[in-house]
Amino acid sequence: MRSITKRLLVLLVLCFGQHLAAEEAMDAEREQLLGKLKQIETALNEKTFDQLTPLLDNEVVVVFLNGEVARGVDQVKAFFNKTLGDSSAILRDYKTQATVGAPARFLGDVAIADGTTKDTFTFANGSEMEVDTLWTVTLNKQDSEWKILQLHFSSEFFNNPLVAAAEKKLMMFAGIGLIIGLIAGYFIRRRRS
Repeated sequence: MRSITKRLLVLLVLCFGQHLAAEEAMDAEREQLLGKLKQIETALNEKTFDQLTPLLDNEVVVVFLNGEVARGVDQVKAFFNKTLGDSSAILRDYKTQATVGAPARFLGDVAIADGTTKDTFTFANGSEMEVDTLWTVTLNKQDSEWKILQLHFSSEFFNNPLVAAAEKKLMMFAGIGLIIGLIAGYFIRRRRS
């Protein structure tokens, strides 16, 4: 009986030891992914988009906050240049601060992570808007380096600063229309009398 107990105890210790070793390996991988997140954040904040290229899989798919989809590294770079890089860009500046939502999950050489960003958009006309953004990312480990396969950004649709700004403008134009209508009605009525 003692022999069976000892064997079970040894087996339990071995299994637990392997589990701890696997957890330590995952922690190291998570640290590597956090480093990639910091690199992305820095490249976006400093508008050094070429620093993003080594982090992306050649077949990367990115769904940006505006709903535009970029397939491949060239389309991702083109999006950033169109949005921030040239004189006709819609944005003058963009700043982001990313936070991981939960520890990355690993499925072999695939990692899945999610989180939030606090984004500040400065438009070409000088107006500024802050948006809380959600993101999800799928990465693949290639030659001991993590590469982004898919990245998706979204924001809360119903409590969104863009929707609020549009509603505010709509109310302003409705108010102006009402005032113009009342003034026009007054003069038309006066002319008929």
